[in-house]
Amino acid sequence: MQAPLRKKTDMKLFILYLMRKIDYPMDFTTLNDISSVDGIISSFDFADCFAELLGAGNIESVKTEEGELFRLTDRGCNVVDELYDMLIPSLRESALKSAMHLISFKKSGYRVSQNVENDPKNGKRRLTVAVEDNDGIRFSLTLDVESQRTLDKMQINFERRPEQIYKSIYSILAGNAEFLF
Repeated sequence: MQAPLRKKTDMKLFILYLMRKIDYPMDFTTLNDISSVDGIISSFDFADCFAELLGAGNIESVKTEEGELFRLTDRGCNVVDELYDMLIPSLRESALKSAMHLISFKKSGYRVSQNVENDPKNGKRRLTVAVEDNDGIRFSLTLDVESQRTLDKMQINFERRPEQIYKSIYSILAGNAEFLF
C-alpha cells in the first residue's frame, strides 16, 4: 500500500489522473473503488474531492442505460495533462495498475458472495466468502472468526477488495508470496 495523499489538491489530481488514463465513463462506486483501492485516499476524501471536481466542471455526469456515469470534461483533461507530473511517478504507476486490475475483475463477470453462520459446536461465527463466474466457483474460503468486530472488518474488506483478496490467497498458495514478506 502506498502512503496516503494528504493534500486535497493532490487527491483531486489523483482522481483526475486515474479517470484520464482509464478514459471511459464510470459510475460513482467504481470511481470510488479505483481511487481508494491502494489506500492512497480514503472513501470519505474521495467523496469530498469528487463533489468539488464535479462542481468545478472538471467532471461531468452522463445519463446512460446503465445509470449515471461520470467522465472528464475538456477542462478536467487540461488540468491533469498540465499537472500530473506533480504526482509521484511510482504512486501513479502502482495506483493505475491496481485500478486496472479492479476494473478487469469487475468486467470479467466475477460475482462475489459472503455468508455468515453460527457454529453450533463452538458458538463461533463462520464466514464464507466466494468468487464465482459463469463457469462456477473460482475461489471459496471459510473461516471461524473469534469476534464480531473481526467478522465485521473481514466482511467490509472482502466487499471492498475481493480481487485483491483472491489474488493474494492465490499467490500464497502458488508460492508467489514475496510481496507479503
